[in-house]
Amino acid sequence: MSEHPIIFCGEMIRAIRDRRKTQTRRVIKRLPCEHDDWPHPSEMSATTTEGWQVGGHSGRWWCDCCSNSGLAIRCPYGQPGDVLWVRESFCGHWGPDGGHAEKVITDVDIPQDNGTTSRASEDNPLALYYRATFGDRTPWAHLKWKSPVHMPRWACRLFLEVLSVGVERVQEISEAGVLAEGRGLIEWGAEPEWPQTAGFADLWDSLNAKPKPAYQLDERGWRVRDDEGHFMITHYNSFPWDSGNERRKHRGKQWYVRGNPWVWVIEFRKSEGATP
Repeated sequence: MSEHPIIFCGEMIRAIRDRRKTQTRRVIKRLPCEHDDWPHPSEMSATTTEGWQVGGHSGRWWCDCCSNSGLAIRCPYGQPGDVLWVRESFCGHWGPDGGHAEKVITDVDIPQDNGTTSRASEDNPLALYYRATFGDRTPWAHLKWKSPVHMPRWACRLFLEVLSVGVERVQEISEAGVLAEGRGLIEWGAEPEWPQTAGFADLWDSLNAKPKPAYQLDERGWRVRDDEGHFMITHYNSFPWDSGNERRKHRGKQWYVRGNPWVWVIEFRKSEGATP
């Protein structure tokens, strides 16, 4: 069993905690091959799923039409049996909190902004609060919400057991998939002009249709800074719901728009027995 971090927004955190959300879809940013009309339906075999093959229980995926497992990729969110620990917006307060904290840390060395560490203990606990629970206002006026990107594992309160991993185009989501994503179906009347999955399409675009930067990396995989200390951006990507690929310009850089992308479909359940 392995553990993998994953970020969710507040709305999805609440849906998971209410057990309304049991799936998530994440863009496959590096495909094993680059066919324009990939994969070729005529070259799929009866044993594959939507043109993909999975290598037994290894979690390695490759394109069936290439028949080359050397091009295999792995899902960064693990395989069945693995655990996802959820990153979300949070903040912390040193000392007794009056019983409002959802998690209290008492045995961890906490890094401080000045480069030192402070030991959380029974006498000096660190009380943790989560934006998905409290909303935009922090429980203490001097606190500010921290980005999910900066959440360490010891601050996590939510763990998910991976049940299955699949691949599909995002537009292939079914009505059952929309419900499993924690979204309701849209009722359009007796003769709907749009499918009931349209609500998920709006959610998808709110998260994936805007240009996001891709950064230059060094040989260690770390982001490279310029002379002024800023991370160096090589280009921008976006993955909207609507089909179609094109190139645009954004802030002087290439912007690659890849519509109706291939996605990982991760099914999970809330884990009650994960180690905090």
